[in-house]
Amino acid sequence: MDTTNVFLKDWHRRFAGQRCSFFEQFGLENGTTSFEALVTAAELRPQQTVVDLGCGEGPLLRYVRRCDVRYIGVDFSAASLTAARQHFGTTDAEFVEADAGQMPLPDASCDVVLSHMALHIMTPVEPVLFEVARVLKPNGTLHVLLPAAWRLHSSAEARRFHDVMHLFQQFQDVSTPMRIGTGTFATEPSIVDTIMRGFAGQATVSFTYADLVMHRPPTEALTPFLWAYAFDLIHDAHQPEAAKTFLTKLITLKEGDGLVRLRRPMAIVSVRKA
Repeated sequence: MDTTNVFLKDWHRRFAGQRCSFFEQFGLENGTTSFEALVTAAELRPQQTVVDLGCGEGPLLRYVRRCDVRYIGVDFSAASLTAARQHFGTTDAEFVEADAGQMPLPDASCDVVLSHMALHIMTPVEPVLFEVARVLKPNGTLHVLLPAAWRLHSSAEARRFHDVMHLFQQFQDVSTPMRIGTGTFATEPSIVDTIMRGFAGQATVSFTYADLVMHRPPTEALTPFLWAYAFDLIHDAHQPEAAKTFLTKLITLKEGDGLVRLRRPMAIVSVRKA
């Protein structure tokens, strides 16, 4: 059964050969990247077996490899895995082309599963969680980084981010955005409920928060919105109007030092298998 949804497959088709650098360009408030924060949350120990679920081109690997662990990157995109192998060369890392809901790994063979901005856009997600629970050892852990949509109004900077993101709705008449995920990761309770179903109730779930900060001049702040939120799906004839709308909005948010200050609330969800 193919569990990875149309959104992910279409994204890879549209951006074939392009490197996903958004989360390397914008860090967390403490100066680290979200990749480093996820690895830190996992508290990796030497000789553990670590699975990077939806590994893409392997950005997590540069942080995981510091911990003397066995790394297995799993992704359905052959192109992304080829890029990862070329980038990292000959290392002890393993890259496996497989669907997240059908990982060719033995039962109870992994200590930690990491997933950076991938699990919440897999549909349906329950078979993926069943697989994660299957391959984890007892007391093994899953650590997931995802957007904390329920905290978009937690600060003025987060509210401004939401207001800019909301502009895409103005162009739905020319290009209706694809649905991303199922909405089961929209709140803390829905996340806990979904994960507990996937783990058959045999797990504990906790949350930590770290906002992604985007403090840039308007023209630089514009780039991630045009790249990350399906701007290319807007009809070509309407793209200049859309770009102008976004830039105009960002200019109105500019502060005295010329910077626009936005933040995207993020969550690290940690799950321990019983």
